Amino acid sequence: VSTQSTGTSDSFRADDPLSRSLTIHRNLQENKIYCSEAFAHFLKANIGSGFLSIPYAVSLGGLALGPPLLVLVACMSLYCMLLLVECAVELQGKHNMRDLGYGDVMELVFKDYFKNDGKVGRRAVDIFLILTQLGFCSIYFIIIAENIKAVVENYDPTFVINIKVYIVIVLVFIKLTSFIWSMKTLAILSMLGNISIFTGITLVLVYVLLHMDWREDTSDLIVGRVRSLPIFLGMAIYSFEGIGLNLPLRSEMLEPEKFPYVAAGGMFVVCVGQVVFGVLGFLCFKYDIGPIITFNLGKGVLGVLAQVAVSICIYLTYPLMFYIPIDILSGPAMERLRNLSEFTVEFWLRVILVVSTQST
Repeated sequence: VSTQSTGTSDSFRADDPLSRSLTIHRNLQENKIYCSEAFAHFLKANIGSGFLSIPYAVSLGGLALGPPLLVLVACMSLYCMLLLVECAVELQGKHNMRDLGYGDVMELVFKDYFKNDGKVGRRAVDIFLILTQLGFCSIYFIIIAENIKAVVENYDPTFVINIKVYIVIVLVFIKLTSFIWSMKTLAILSMLGNISIFTGITLVLVYVLLHMDWREDTSDLIVGRVRSLPIFLGMAIYSFEGIGLNLPLRSEMLEPEKFPYVAAGGMFVVCVGQVVFGVLGFLCFKYDIGPIITFNLGKGVLGVLAQVAVSICIYLTYPLMFYIPIDILSGPAMERLRNLSEFTVEFWLRVILVVSTQST
């Protein structure tokens, strides 16, 4: 999982060392990823917990407004993604740099157009990115823990423990994936995550289709809760969790000029999936739909398998969302702690951030 490299060229870093935000394990040319791997990253980052909340979002907008607004938000998100990439490419050519990230773009814009050092712009963007990505990671703990709790209690209803215990258990496994340093390695997790989420979504759809009453009147579902449209828009925007990955993903591609095609194709798949998934989920559970559709699944085998598949997917999404805060913070942390090795600094930075997302 929304997820942009904030590094700059060597000359730019030399002029302003504290602005460095590349990790010490920057992928070399042989570790660049192909378009197919980038496409897998894009899908994996944008199909996660937010995707599972789309049926609830549709219930807020209703059948009349929900699907069209989802398409509108998808188009706006894609436009903003490509506009950002275009700005980054133009600035790279103008300043003879490469692999610019959000913070770099904002800093250069402030320098070129507002005639200042750009520090305010960079820091503001970096802060918002860190909060956004760590917020996603915090939500993942809750969703995984809730799904595991439901599966365990379905197997043994008498085994009831506090959700906090499950969150601590999840923390142990999350730590393992949080130490993956390379985008090339993350591509493998992306593929596995894609398999898991598509399996989970397929199982949810099968469950929905089997339990839907096709003869029931749906006239009361046409117009949703209009007063809740701002919440709908927020959930729709949140569902594109991977929006923060665009610039680092492009910089890691073997053919970065093909990123617009990757983004457009990925967004089309995500948008179509959202509309179909959201409408069918809403038609099945109507206004009883939960914030995450897996919470509505029964205690049968199908529901349990869907919860397990979704939990695996979200678990594999965590390191993608986690990539951005590390990418931003590792450079400044190494500058301030020069007496420690780079490995030690990044190791403890990862530990602290993982624990902070679990604690929230």
